[in-house]
Order: sequence, then structure tokens, then C-alpha cells
Amino acid sequence: MALDETTQALEPAFPLAGQVASALEGAVYPLTRRELVLVARANETPRTLLSLLEGLPDARYRSLEDVQVALNPPPQPPAPGPAPARDGRPPASR
Repeated sequence: MALDETTQALEPAFPLAGQVASALEGAVYPLTRRELVLVARANETPRTLLSLLEGLPDARYRSLEDVQVALNPPPQPPAPGPAPARDGRPPASR
């Protein structure tokens, strides 16, 4: 997927997609988190975005899309709550 296509595909769900793409412009993947930060610093990325990149898990990222997914993971389903009583009433509070 081309850079513009990746950015457009992620833009509605991840508002920083364009900024991340700009921060990592010229990056040659795969890169470690440390290498991503170095590329972003070379591109004069704002401190707030650098902080987000520094907070990524220590891993090798194969593409811009990998970085964007790591920065904006898919939502997790809610944890199941207590089961309702057999008579259909909610469980009693403790």
C-alpha cells in the first residue's frame, strides 16, 4: 500500500496518521523504536509526537502501517460483567 493510501485509510480512525507519516518520511523499514525516533528527530517532529513514538513497544516495525497500528491499537471489547440472576434480575451489589 502506498504512503498516501495508508494515510487516507487510517485518517478517520487515527487523526495523527498524516503527522506520523510526515515524521517518518524517508524511513527505510524495518526499523526499531529507537531508529524510528531518530528518523522523527531528523525530520524535526514536534515533541508531543516524539513522546508517542518513544512510548511504542520495543520492537521492529516493518512499515509505516505497523507504526500507526501500534500507536492506535484496535479497541478491545468490554470485559464481561457479572451474569444476571436466573430470574432475569441484575446481580445484587456487594
